[in-house]
This record gives sequence, C-alpha cells and structure tokens, in this order.
Amino acid sequence: MLKKLIINKYYKFQYEKIKKSFVLLYPEGVVTLNHTSSEILKLCNGNNNINDIKNQLLKKYDNVDGLDEFVNEAIENKWIKEIKEI
Repeated sequence: MLKKLIINKYYKFQYEKIKKSFVLLYPEGVVTLNHTSSEILKLCNGNNNINDIKNQLLKKYDNVDGLDEFVNEAIENKWIKEIKEI
C-alpha cells in the first residue's frame, strides 16, 4: 500500500505576494518554488499518495514527467514525508 504524502510540519507552505510564487518557509530560510513544484506540494496534504497526485495532475497537464524524482528529492530534503493511512 502506498503511503500518503504530507508537508513536513517544520515547513510552512504559503503564497508570497512579493515574490509572486509559493514558498516553503523554515527556521533556517526559505525555498522559492516554481509553478510545477507548487502544484505538487498543494496535493501533499495527507490525503493523497503518489498515484493520487499523478492522477490529479494528469487531469490538468499532458504528462507528469519528473514527478517521482521531485517527490523523492522533496522527501530527501525533508520538505514532505510519508505517513501511514489511518
């Protein structure tokens, strides 16, 4: 069973009007996100696993190339984490 994805509680995902982009805020700094990564992180809300995210993105975009790599990198960077289903 695939685990659900959620943004790490030590990061705050928000839109910055000044930067006109979404960012991840954390105690040591900020990560400015591009449109694609923002769309992925919006879906990392604890309700979706990687397949759910792929399916939702495929409704909006022609392909999801690079999704797995981004998610793996985000997990390695501790931006998101996998959680067990309740």
